[in-house]
Amino acid sequence: MREDLFQKSRMQHQEPTNWERPSTNTRLWLGPVADLMGFPGIPEADYTGVYFEYECFGRLPKHHGEIVIELQGERFEQYYDRDGKTCISEVSCYLVAPEYWALQEQPYKDAVAIHGLGRTTSWVSTVFGTLMAFGLGSTAYGMYQYYSTFTIWPEEVRGDLRAGIKAKNQGDLNLSERYLRRALETAQSLPLEKLSPEPYLKISGIASALAEVLESNNRPQAAYEVYVAILSHLQGATDKTGPEKLRTVAIAYKLGEMAETYQQPAEEEERWLTFAVEEALRILRDFQSTNPGQDLQAQVNLSELELPPGFTEIDIAVPMKKLGAFYQRTGKLELALTLYISSMGVITSELGTLVPALAGCLAAESMNYVAEVLVRISPTPERREQAESWVKKALTLLLRAKSAADAGEETRGEIDQLLASTLYNLGSFREMDNDLLEARKYYVESRKTASEIKMREGVMEADVAIRRIDRLTRPHQGPP
Repeated sequence: MREDLFQKSRMQHQEPTNWERPSTNTRLWLGPVADLMGFPGIPEADYTGVYFEYECFGRLPKHHGEIVIELQGERFEQYYDRDGKTCISEVSCYLVAPEYWALQEQPYKDAVAIHGLGRTTSWVSTVFGTLMAFGLGSTAYGMYQYYSTFTIWPEEVRGDLRAGIKAKNQGDLNLSERYLRRALETAQSLPLEKLSPEPYLKISGIASALAEVLESNNRPQAAYEVYVAILSHLQGATDKTGPEKLRTVAIAYKLGEMAETYQQPAEEEERWLTFAVEEALRILRDFQSTNPGQDLQAQVNLSELELPPGFTEIDIAVPMKKLGAFYQRTGKLELALTLYISSMGVITSELGTLVPALAGCLAAESMNYVAEVLVRISPTPERREQAESWVKKALTLLLRAKSAADAGEETRGEIDQLLASTLYNLGSFREMDNDLLEARKYYVESRKTASEIKMREGVMEADVAIRRIDRLTRPHQGPP
């Protein structure tokens, strides 16, 4: 995988081609300051270009919120939103003097640097990807989970599977692919009885292992095709067990994730994520209709539905949240809002199985996203007040989760990241209402939390906000 997806040049950037992963901490040349930003008063002769440095976990970011540029003691602001899309977790902006154009591979020495998403855009997205590890990216869906012993596999498959996993662990991805592909072909040729119990889980497990190797070996399109093929195979099976049904949802989710990562058409991403959500809900509702004592008509509220054996709230909520993020990114804000609220209903279910700390963390994340979407739909004072109330609820949940006895060290780290973001967002709302002293308190608390967990971007965001408040509250000094 290339280190830099986006090729930098003096006057233009090269668009990413299909099946290339955006790298993080990417520097991207966006063009002349005057043409791009339209800032009045910037001395174009001295500073003729602007770079954005950001962490990208999806498509090329189009929405940068508030850009604050400090130049020679003066302050310039600009709000702009090209397509209403956002997929960034961190932005730094550099005004670059011509003599520093050549400094492509190191920080721009003597350039004027600023940093910030600013007051109008939540940066809760900094922890979104991390929190996903609680769900589909980890053992909840078992996408890359291998059985602890090879003895459960038929003898015809066992040797190639063992050799493929060993080669993968040793870093020989080409050899691993050959063994795993042969193991998959063999497994698919065997009678299902040979692979029982749960034959579809075993076959899809080999396919997932093969796809992971292909993606790691810089062959994402081949990996994508393996996932599509095995999902089709699973869809054709009529007698799947609960874990096998869950694997169907997981692979559809993975395909949606890959469609975003490798910048495939939005329709492709929407197709797979929609399938994952609909399939998860179908499994959930089928269980209610077959479970004695459950009245499907009465159980219309997702928070009241009983989960099938082997399922957790994460298995239902995370696909919803991911599809909501897609709709938020593509400007379908009402759909995004519905999905975020639905995911909260699942996470906070009275019949839930999650430990309180994890449930609180995931629900608080959704609440921050609900707040952001509400403001983007209609940034009226009434809507801002409604959004702020969601963020306050998130803060209450996070403080409760942080003090929970069952919050392990890893969970505490995620809680603190989200807590720093939530405090910052509350500061933003107070600042928008011109309650600057209260806003500063929240920013200071956000900085303190971010500093404790060494969350660099959080510290920088809070520092920018605190300096901004200090400038605004500084007594005006008139002429002598």
